Amino acid sequence: MVKYNTKIQLNDKRIFLADKSDKPIDDELFDRFIDSAKSFVLNDDGTSPGINYKEFIRLKDELKRFDISKDKKFGDIWEFVVNDKSRNTIKKTYQAYKPIGHTKWTLMGDNFSITYRDCEDMYDLIDGPSGEKTISVELIIKAKKESLNDIISILKPYKTSPVE
Repeated sequence: MVKYNTKIQLNDKRIFLADKSDKPIDDELFDRFIDSAKSFVLNDDGTSPGINYKEFIRLKDELKRFDISKDKKFGDIWEFVVNDKSRNTIKKTYQAYKPIGHTKWTLMGDNFSITYRDCEDMYDLIDGPSGEKTISVELIIKAKKESLNDIISILKPYKTSPVE
């Protein structure tokens, strides 16, 4: 039996996916779309990322230069412009926050929006075709044109449930 651990809402279709262990689907999507993204939104639950304190402070200082959040408070929901100057800092931020539970991020471009939500906590796990509380990652993707074709090609190597 296939163990599905990821739920994807792709436009109006729901797909369950058995994520590969060598490179998670969220990494593949982030890596593919960071270069064409216009903004990156990170929901922080207040936990310091998995890096040392000095590096964390330096990363926060760098991020402040690219903050386009409405409230301008550095915490909770942060939105950053993605461009040639900010891209490397955002890549570092993505990697630094990846190990933190309850992480939620969104990458937005002209023809796509990809939202990732970690729900690995036992209270947040989602029921799926493999049983109760078996889904630990949720992706909400809106895409059109070439972006949709790129996402479909990224999904092809994965084992997926029938599209609902």
